[in-house]
Amino acid sequence: MRETRPILPVSLLMRGRRILVVGGGRVAARKLGLFRRSGALIRVVAPTIKEAIRAAAVADSDHLELLERPFEDNDLNAVDVVCCATDDPALNQRVLREARHRGILGMAADSHWPEGDFIMPATIFTDDFTVSISTGGKACRRARQLKDNLSRHLELLGDLDQFVFGVDHLDTPFAELEQALKTVDDSLPLLRTLLGLHEFFVLRTCNRLEIHGIISRDRETETVIRRLLGWPATAYFHRGLSAAEHLALVSAGLRSQAPGEKHIVAQVKESVAQSQKKGFAGAGVQSMLDQALEGSRFIRRRFSLTAATDEVEDLAIRWIKTRARPPRAPLIIGRGALGKALKRALPNAVMISGRDHEACRELAGKSDVIIAATRSPGFVLTAADADRVRPGTALVDVSMPANIDPDLGTVINLNALKRLFPVSGRDELLAEGRRLFEEWRGQQ
Repeated sequence: MRETRPILPVSLLMRGRRILVVGGGRVAARKLGLFRRSGALIRVVAPTIKEAIRAAAVADSDHLELLERPFEDNDLNAVDVVCCATDDPALNQRVLREARHRGILGMAADSHWPEGDFIMPATIFTDDFTVSISTGGKACRRARQLKDNLSRHLELLGDLDQFVFGVDHLDTPFAELEQALKTVDDSLPLLRTLLGLHEFFVLRTCNRLEIHGIISRDRETETVIRRLLGWPATAYFHRGLSAAEHLALVSAGLRSQAPGEKHIVAQVKESVAQSQKKGFAGAGVQSMLDQALEGSRFIRRRFSLTAATDEVEDLAIRWIKTRARPPRAPLIIGRGALGKALKRALPNAVMISGRDHEACRELAGKSDVIIAATRSPGFVLTAADADRVRPGTALVDVSMPANIDPDLGTVINLNALKRLFPVSGRDELLAEGRRLFEEWRGQQ
């Protein structure tokens, strides 16, 4: 088994300090490149010195000195760090022992590395970052592979955009939106591996499915995301300012089925929190959220148009009130925010979890109105439950995907509510929202 050592990661401040490199070959040349970045005063001693090292000494004679001869103990005088990089293991070991005797930090680039004081990890340098990777000697090849992978990732970090890729009820038929909602979870593990996708969160509500996050500006990543998710042709992809505006308008409720609804703010916050918990999102997404919520608050405060303020549950209640008699035994399936809002509007309702399928079937026979408001991935009531449902029972499904089987009877779903209570002047509402977003930006 390969020998390992626990390590303490540090970054040495070597400007103006002295480093001795014993050896003048390929390994010494590689280490020399790292040492020169530190601003140290470097001396190379070896009987034969590689041409690349000679060229470096010509280019940087103030910081790099060459001694073309065998190592002598006195070469360690006034040295702060020594690097043993010869092809002679015995010599490397001897230099390490002498350095240790003099209290000088030493490292060996061969099998004697455990006898030294430090190792040099695989390192990436960019204009903004220095990233070092070490396995404590356990798996140097894996460290180099990780370095190469991170190098490509860091190259993409230099030019980033906020983005949103999504489908919603404004442009996409409910059947296609429902299908996208059913399949998105299968794609999330693959999304996480995309090199140009740095952070993201998934926003899914009863009338939208969106991926928000930070993306590299190269168009290849956008193409891969589109192909991977396979969403309808009506899907939109916004970048930069357009994506920031979109998230602010969504958070302000202007792209909701009932413009002005306020549940969306809690839904956006919860979506970000869940993505952070899963490791999909970090500080970049949090900053996006903070900006979007600030912009949405400004839009809500300053909104000058007469916008509808009904929530989704209000539309459902409005339809229920069109029936000849008020409900005497309503059943609400779903204990989330939407279910609780429906319960406030129908205080005599029984509210149960969508996961309790047996209770759903049992109570269905005792109810004159059944409202599904869950996030269950499938039907909580199916056509097979028809004999359990009382004749004339009103079936309302404000879930997405649908939670009541359409074959069970006439179901008033989100699509039906949209037709029954259309929003007039929606384009004008969105135009005013965009104008207010620009006004808010101008004040930042």
